[in-house]
Amino acid sequence: MILFAVLPLTFAGVLWRWLTRCGFDAREALLAAGIIVGVLVVAATEAFTLVHQLNFIALLFFWSLLTAGIAMMLWRLPAALIQASPQDSLTTTEKIMLGLAAFIVAAVGVIALIAPPNTSDSLIYHMARVAHWQQNNGVMNYPTNNVRQLVYWPFAEYLILQFQILTAGDRLVNMVQWAMMVMSAVAASLIGRALGVARRGQMAIVLLTLTLPMGIVQGSSTQNDYVVTALLAGAVYFVLKAAQAAQRRWIMLAAAGLGLAVFTKGTGLVMGGALLLMSFFLAGLDGRRKILLLISTLLAVAVLTGPFWVRLTAIDRNPFAAMEKSVRVSMERFGPKETASNALRNLSTQLALPWNAWNRAIEAGVKNGHQALGIDVVDPATTFASPFTLVYEADEDVVNNPFHMLLILIAGIYFWFYGVRIPLWRWYALMLGFGALLFCLTVKWQPWISRFHLPFFVLAMPLTVAILDKRVPRPVLTMVLVAAFLAALYPMAWNNTRRLVSEKNIFTSSREQQYFARDRGWYMTVARVVGALKTAGCRDVGLKFGSNEWEYPWQVMLGSQTRVEQVGVVAVPAEISYPDGPFAPCAVIDMVSPEKPRAAVFNGQPFVKAGEGREFALYVSLDLARKMSGQQ
Repeated sequence: MILFAVLPLTFAGVLWRWLTRCGFDAREALLAAGIIVGVLVVAATEAFTLVHQLNFIALLFFWSLLTAGIAMMLWRLPAALIQASPQDSLTTTEKIMLGLAAFIVAAVGVIALIAPPNTSDSLIYHMARVAHWQQNNGVMNYPTNNVRQLVYWPFAEYLILQFQILTAGDRLVNMVQWAMMVMSAVAASLIGRALGVARRGQMAIVLLTLTLPMGIVQGSSTQNDYVVTALLAGAVYFVLKAAQAAQRRWIMLAAAGLGLAVFTKGTGLVMGGALLLMSFFLAGLDGRRKILLLISTLLAVAVLTGPFWVRLTAIDRNPFAAMEKSVRVSMERFGPKETASNALRNLSTQLALPWNAWNRAIEAGVKNGHQALGIDVVDPATTFASPFTLVYEADEDVVNNPFHMLLILIAGIYFWFYGVRIPLWRWYALMLGFGALLFCLTVKWQPWISRFHLPFFVLAMPLTVAILDKRVPRPVLTMVLVAAFLAALYPMAWNNTRRLVSEKNIFTSSREQQYFARDRGWYMTVARVVGALKTAGCRDVGLKFGSNEWEYPWQVMLGSQTRVEQVGVVAVPAEISYPDGPFAPCAVIDMVSPEKPRAAVFNGQPFVKAGEGREFALYVSLDLARKMSGQQ
């Protein structure tokens, strides 16, 4: 089944070739193809959901038809519409930079292929919602106590879902973020070119982007930060391209990229809003194209997210209130002190190092700064989760980018004190600064805030290299690149959940065991319960879970032949029913009830306790209890 993933990839490849024949250069065509495929994924997902037919046959037909269509368009196109400009041969330094970049891409790709999704957020809601959608043949609402599965922006999971359905498994799902890592590096290099950076500098941008520690650990995961980053970076480039060339296609691609970014994560709205507002001050864009960009973006957001908003109204008549039913990470109070507090904590988060003395000193400085501001460092109105502690750990939730942060600060000092007279650089710096300000103004600080910074770091690399390339001797810049590569080896090899180097690494642990990389003791417990249910022939399993339980490992280990639904749901309206019809489980795994009595009722059906373990109890129906006792 894994071979059927070739279908959307083949379509993307033929589309890329068609775009290069229509005037796009190779890198531009890659970004454009990624955005177009994204729009088509949303269209297919929502259309097939309407008829409850989001399944293998439907997607096989959809991608086969599209591939045949684009192949026919390519075949009918003239042999060449543009002549490729001759390229100078690569220098030794450039070859080394490309080799190091290729090594990172290949190594992260191997990790993404071998390791299963095992980030906590993925097990709780990213992959759990995908499993429910696959079971339900659509992305409609379903009963769950984990509202995040219903109300968080879903585009990254739409991409994962299509691979999951086409391959009948999760072997390729990590490759979505891996592909977006590559797309982000390509987009950053194109932004550098638009800023006037030469070829060698563009390669430096690629290498620095790929060596971001947060990017490396995210590139083999099923989080969504690299998805939103790639879309934002692509949109930024196409806005810059629109300022240089008058074709409307650049505006359309920028708008579609921004629409998909908003549909992926809240940071897409923040940085996308900064780009959209700052585009009105971009020289080269006339008034008509500025208005066209604004209208096209609003239209793209409305069309792409419209069905999702409708589903939110089934959870709450006010869709914004529905989104706040899970956890509130947006600021509850606004003002100069609150914004300064966030700016100070966000900056300090990126300065943490593997030395406790340094981190404690930074913490003390931040707390002193908050005393001077007259605001609590963990004020609930500006903070989600506490305490305020700085750590350096190779984990996709918290790993930071101190080396790259230092480069950005050095470039910023050159920019501020030595003056930069290039208008486009000034505009770009203001766009980045405005985006950072909006972020500090709207998003609460949290211990895993570094994940949200990934778009800023990728977008900052082109200007950082542009400035350093002018101010720093080339041998020094080369040493910087080598140092960045060497520093990147640590998060690559010692990723907390997908390690290359340890006693229990991705090569020596089974795939099932790796789902539990954050808590390996759970594996044997889950395996025993799942084995007992399969032996007893139970094919309808209920989960009484809350908002932070690992649902996906149960789903994947029970298998596609078992229907898995949440029971005892109180977090969503009762009108939201099971899309697959009435559900009468033969067993229920209860992880949230404070008491685990010998008998219980779930979905109006009596159950008896058949076993108990760490933080859970297994209940079985009366019929299954008799069957299991007979087997014994």
